[in-house]
Amino acid sequence: MLLAFSAYVLPVFLFGLIAAFRSWKNGPTSNKFLLIWGLISLILLFLLPGRKAEDILWIFIPFLLLACFDLASYLSKPKEDMPAFLGTLFLLAVLSAFQVINFAALANSDPLTEIFQQRLLISAGVFLLAIIALALIAGGWSKDISLRSFYWTAAFIIAVMFFSQSARMGRDIFRSPNELWAVASSGGQTALLEVSLLELSDLNYGREYELEILVKGQAASLKWFFREWPKARFVSSVSSAEAPDIIINYAMDAPPAQPVAYRGQDFIWSSSLDWEGNWPQNIFAWFMFEDTAVAHQQIALWAREDLFPQNLDAFPEENFLDLEN
Repeated sequence: MLLAFSAYVLPVFLFGLIAAFRSWKNGPTSNKFLLIWGLISLILLFLLPGRKAEDILWIFIPFLLLACFDLASYLSKPKEDMPAFLGTLFLLAVLSAFQVINFAALANSDPLTEIFQQRLLISAGVFLLAIIALALIAGGWSKDISLRSFYWTAAFIIAVMFFSQSARMGRDIFRSPNELWAVASSGGQTALLEVSLLELSDLNYGREYELEILVKGQAASLKWFFREWPKARFVSSVSSAEAPDIIINYAMDAPPAQPVAYRGQDFIWSSSLDWEGNWPQNIFAWFMFEDTAVAHQQIALWAREDLFPQNLDAFPEENFLDLEN
């Protein structure tokens, strides 16, 4: 939960918190209401045992509104010193671009290596350089120019992060365990498994859901998946005397020792995060590319060999695709 909060809410939370305290005395009453709403949601998020990642939205909404109200007051061009304003913006843009490149390099580095530590120091140095530059501009030139440049840069970064998160919602994020909006584990190649079974059933019986399936396992997910297969049976062990059309077992199990030959194919049944703790080993790899260690649970589909066509010449030509055209 702390990782999800840091990745999805932390920038908005910090700017919203700053905005709330800046406007506490002279600001509108709505800002106080939003701050109280956000803080109560934050406390409940970390106290309630049944919390989920989507509960972060109760914190995100009030602090996003606070941050937007405060940023809007600075997102206008200054009345004077335009060259200094543009120059400061250019400096912050260069530092931001360099920081993104450095983050990408950190994502592709091993955290245990010396080069990772060096790049981490470089990243900290870039942040420190930006702070020193803004402080010098505020003290030696104009505080307004420094604040406006900072807020313009921060608004752009938040907007990019916001649209990046929104774009991810356009795809099936619940297929990836690296997406923290999803549940602890996600489905794997279940659709491909179902297509394979339906095609075998239609090929041999002329109808779907006609295969005799023997499933080794009692998992609820397996029972739900095969709920529409009337001839599916669930057993703890497979008898060597049986020869059903299909045998389903876990990929780590030994191949079936049946009196007839079987052909097997592995499918990813589910995927889950394979972290040693609550954080990935390389936080930059997850933050930049959602790349981290994932554990896959695989099941094996064993189909009796006589279910497959032995002589392709017996099938009409119209059943095959014309690859030349």
